[in-house]
Formats: sequence, C-alpha cells, structure tokens
Amino acid sequence: MALNSYENRVYQFIAEDTKRYVAKFYRPQRWSQAQIQEEHDFSIELASYKIPVIAPLICNKQSLHIYNDYSFALPPAVGGRQFEVGNLSQVECMGRFIGQIHAVSKRANFIALQH
Repeated sequence: MALNSYENRVYQFIAEDTKRYVAKFYRPQRWSQAQIQEEHDFSIELASYKIPVIAPLICNKQSLHIYNDYSFALPPAVGGRQFEVGNLSQVECMGRFIGQIHAVSKRANFIALQH
C-alpha cells in the first residue's frame, strides 16, 4: 500500500512473518548515502535511549540498502495517535522527549548533514 510522502516513495507491506513494515525509497540524488546513514544512526541512537522514534531496522548489519541504484530503508510500521486538545500531561511528556532529543544531538558529530 502506497503511503503519503512529500519527497520519497513509501510503501507499507505485510511480510511473511505477518508483521507490518514500511519500505522507504529515497529520491535519487536528493541526499548522499552519508547523509542518509547519519540520519539513520541518529534515530537508532535515539531509540536506544527509549525515545519513541521509528528507527530503520538493521538487516545484514546495515540500515541503508541499495537495489538497482535506489537507496531504501525498512522501518517497522507503527501507528500513531493525535494529541488530545488541552491535555497538559501529553504536552509535558512531549517536551521531555524534545529535551532528550536535544541532549543526545549535542553529543553527536553531524558532518554529512551539513553539506
């Protein structure tokens, strides 16, 4: 099933293990392999701190894959939910996650995304 995406081609599918996954195909020549990998590494690091991000799966020791000159990633398909209007508990929780993301990003050395 095709999913909405501004820049990339994104599809959801059910694999043989009956789990839902997403195949995200990056638009050719938009981002370098190094830029994509840096983003993957950061999201994997955030997930290791239990920050709720959807990191790409690591298959064969890598998160970025190439098929016929197309780069792609395979994260699990995960449903979301909408904030409840006026629920300060949810806003506070989101604020903590944003703070944690900033703390982790201060330790990172982003090089590829700067170019």
